[in-house]
Amino acid sequence: MKILYLCQSNTLELFTNISNSLRKKEFETNSAYIISDSKFYEKFITNNKSFVENKNVIKEWELTKNLDSKYDINKIKYFEKKLSVNNFWDAILSDRRLIFGENFTFRQDYISQLNYDEIHLILLRWLTSIEKLFDTFKPDLVVSFISTYLGEYISYLFSNKYDIPYYNLRPTRVENFVHFGSSPNEPSNEIKSSYFKIINNFNRNNKINLRAEEYINDCQNNNIKYEGVFLNTQKPPQSNSKLPNILKFINNLKDILKEEYSYLFNKNKCDRHLPGFIKPVLYRKILNPFLIKKINNFLHKKYVNVNDLKITKYVFFPLHIEPEVTLLVYSRFFMNQIEVIRNIAYSLPSGYILIVKEHPAAVGKRPLSFYKKLLNISNVRLVKPNTETRILIKNSSLVTTIAGSVGFESIIFKKPVLIFGNTPYEFLPDSMVKKNINLNELPNDIIFLMNNYKYKKQNLIAYISSIYKTSIDVNFYSVLLKRTSQFMYSKDSDYSKNLDKLSNHLIKKFNQ
Repeated sequence: MKILYLCQSNTLELFTNISNSLRKKEFETNSAYIISDSKFYEKFITNNKSFVENKNVIKEWELTKNLDSKYDINKIKYFEKKLSVNNFWDAILSDRRLIFGENFTFRQDYISQLNYDEIHLILLRWLTSIEKLFDTFKPDLVVSFISTYLGEYISYLFSNKYDIPYYNLRPTRVENFVHFGSSPNEPSNEIKSSYFKIINNFNRNNKINLRAEEYINDCQNNNIKYEGVFLNTQKPPQSNSKLPNILKFINNLKDILKEEYSYLFNKNKCDRHLPGFIKPVLYRKILNPFLIKKINNFLHKKYVNVNDLKITKYVFFPLHIEPEVTLLVYSRFFMNQIEVIRNIAYSLPSGYILIVKEHPAAVGKRPLSFYKKLLNISNVRLVKPNTETRILIKNSSLVTTIAGSVGFESIIFKKPVLIFGNTPYEFLPDSMVKKNINLNELPNDIIFLMNNYKYKKQNLIAYISSIYKTSIDVNFYSVLLKRTSQFMYSKDSDYSKNLDKLSNHLIKKFNQ
């Protein structure tokens, strides 16, 4: 068994460990890697020196340098025909480093530093390199995690072309279950298929259905928490941050300059994962806190009082952080959230307003002009970013989301949900969740949900049971990716045990 792993920063370490686990179990014989993030790679090989001996490796940063070369558009057309796609914009748009500005990590930045020709030169290099890797290495399986850069998406297209199984690892937002989907997009065909099998032969007393019902009841009585949610979203966000400690910043200047010097003379400076060191510190410690103060000074008298919402007819829309895979991959035609909000607001029944809440992790990243544009829409109102989402769901008549997990929470809390992008739960009954597929029908979709909403617990049980049946419970973010800023669902912090469960699940899935 030869496996190609598609890695993002520290998933390289995880996938290498999975590879070692699969070899011990005599499942894998050889591995290849496509890697992004040169900084993490350099750290990784200091402790894994033998890794450099693997010749079946593509490094993203080697394909993004020297962009003054010419490219042949006919070669791109050749690949369009070979891979049976009309164009490669789905793949390009999945990569935030190609289409957003250089400050996208710290601010909402739509000013791309790459022009059309540079993007397509990088695209052609990826297509050529991945074709060569598939033809020489001949993988039997491709394993990835979500899909956040061009090489990952193109690898999916090649695996699809060559009928090679493709496993896209992603969270389910149910407890600590993760799932291997068969494409980078939602919904999962495996979960969907399992759902319909369960609902068509539904037995409420089935053990797995009883567990799902217990989970639903627990969520309805308590806050919904799942593995990997950022801990800072469990408490008031940066909106109350104090102004930065300039003195402390100056005292650390020596270390900052040392890191920046290292970045400026780094041989992999062309890697768009590397923003330098001064810029991240400058934005996070100084510029963003000042922006938060500026926004709060302008908005604090304009925020709606949560208590007033109990007697207000409203629809709720939670903003997505940008950039994120939910918008770029699952909902690429709805990336402009201001226009989505405008369309919803101007489709509401008379007497209704649209309540918009900022994503806690986006506080201090969007310009003040963004919120001014929202408030220029006559029936749009803002609430404080640290307002509890559950309260906003509870008092609403309808929850709208492009493709966010708040939609799933709202379904559990017995509220009708309107979605626009591809979501894991979109195949639930239209009386619970409806997908708008034509903006001309948006007013009708809103009225339909308001007038025909019916909570069907049996279907919700079947959906959660399908996740239990097709997924595996591991502490993926907190333990396997070692992210201490993210919530650990269970108390099992044993890395080896979690790794073993995940590798066993992969083998089981392949052998089904």
